Amino acid sequence: MKRIVFTLLVGTSLVGCHRAADKVEVIETPNQVVENHTKDMTIDTHYDYITGLGFTNVINPNGTTYNTRYNLNHEYALKDEVFNQWRHTWVNPSEYVDKDIDVYRYTGKLNGEDRVIYVLSNEGHVIGGFHHGVNETIENAHILEEGTYTSRLANDFRTTWDDLFGIKH
Repeated sequence: MKRIVFTLLVGTSLVGCHRAADKVEVIETPNQVVENHTKDMTIDTHYDYITGLGFTNVINPNGTTYNTRYNLNHEYALKDEVFNQWRHTWVNPSEYVDKDIDVYRYTGKLNGEDRVIYVLSNEGHVIGGFHHGVNETIENAHILEEGTYTSRLANDFRTTWDDLFGIKH
């Protein structure tokens, strides 16, 4: 009897489970088992991307869901946090005006140092991202794929951003 119960428990933990009534899904990734009660259930597509950049011990505290979602419009463009996020993208922001942007938050290690990692995506495509130390802020962030892309300089990007969204200071 103990073997049967043990086998059922192990089998259930190794296979994703669904309950249609309230959309519960258990997802297992190398570092976590998470139960989500959300409408937007997707496999964490960013895990391989982030670990491919050299990060280890990568965990999404929100399971497989985004940390923040916003529509890139005038209202959100006024927020310094959104402006600073877009400094760490490698796409033209004008292509994403009035589109939903998902911001995923992870924790992990890079070269043994604890890091907070953010990935920006639209319709499942990575459009930018950054990381910084646990006790640091976005102002101290480094763009993902540093060897390939560079963060936009705040002063240079401010004019482009303000013109795009009609922001007057």
